[in-house]
Amino acid sequence: MTLALAYFYTLSIGCPMKSTISFFVRSKNAMMMFSLVCAAASVQAQPQGMLDRLEKPAHKAVKAAESSLNSLALAGDRTVVVGERGHILWMDGADNHWRQADVPVSSDLTAVQFVDENTGWVVGHDGVVLHSQDGGESWSLQLNGHQIAALHEALAGVLSASGDERSAEKLSFGADRGVDQSLLALHFSDANHGIVVGASNLALETRDGGASWSVISHHIDNESGLHLYGVVEALGALYVLGEQGLILKKNPQTATYHAVKSPYRGSWFGGIGSHDRLLAYGLLGNTWVTADGENWLKSDMNSSVAITSASSVSATDLVLVSLNGEVFYSNDGGKRFETQALGSQYPFYAVQAKDSETLVVAGLNGVKIIKINKDEEYP
Repeated sequence: MTLALAYFYTLSIGCPMKSTISFFVRSKNAMMMFSLVCAAASVQAQPQGMLDRLEKPAHKAVKAAESSLNSLALAGDRTVVVGERGHILWMDGADNHWRQADVPVSSDLTAVQFVDENTGWVVGHDGVVLHSQDGGESWSLQLNGHQIAALHEALAGVLSASGDERSAEKLSFGADRGVDQSLLALHFSDANHGIVVGASNLALETRDGGASWSVISHHIDNESGLHLYGVVEALGALYVLGEQGLILKKNPQTATYHAVKSPYRGSWFGGIGSHDRLLAYGLLGNTWVTADGENWLKSDMNSSVAITSASSVSATDLVLVSLNGEVFYSNDGGKRFETQALGSQYPFYAVQAKDSETLVVAGLNGVKIIKINKDEEYP
């Protein structure tokens, strides 16, 4: 699962997306996050700092498991979690013994996915794409912001020469950003084919496991350059979700992504899917589910804060987590969610089900294992 909210940590000193941030400051936890966002952004907007992060391996920290962690994934029976300053940790089984991986960069990392017990990828700020072939114990750098900028510049030149000045101009914006490329989500359908997306319509794909990458931003129906926060395979198709209610569906014949009807005009932070449903989640507790990609049902749940991550427990059971440290459980495919009383209220950014009763959650205060009670609710 990915954490779209991690974007706020680094994009610019100006703390973009004011409408979203104005929502965050309505709660105590959100105010703390807002402060962290602006403080981090003021530091990370410095180009030299970006260069240092790409050249400096992640520091092995004794308390890395207690640092801010953004995304979780399973690699077989192993759980892998990623977060700030290049931290990647892994745990076998559910022994709660976390080991820190060898990572060649110290950039903030936003999302992780494994396609089997050995093969996985991580994306993050500074255009970072990392690859592991040993279940997350060690990582190699496949892509960075400098290379992404060069790919944009080269493609802009090709499109300009062909007469497509409009697309060329938009791609030139990506080139002008230099190393400042924020990747926020990824999806690999197998060990070869994958897509990574991020801020300002940033999107690239690979067909060889990350050995080479192609810019595909000009194939996406996103004229305003909205941020892309999630990628999910559902209902036999690939969907991309973003801000201002943006939902894009891939046309496999043309390899283009076109906007489809969305039930909500605020930001989507991600989605979770299967062959018979797509569930999208985002700001203000908005969680909607569809069985056909066109007709949407708003989930019945008691939340008015951002939903940040989701995980499947079984074919029908789902869990969600929120910025207020809540866990929500559904046993009907997302139509209705019950709130779990966990006694912990720090912000959760990611959740991964280990089994029907065990969850791994990650957030501002690190990673932990929790047990869920499907029948228990807040009073």
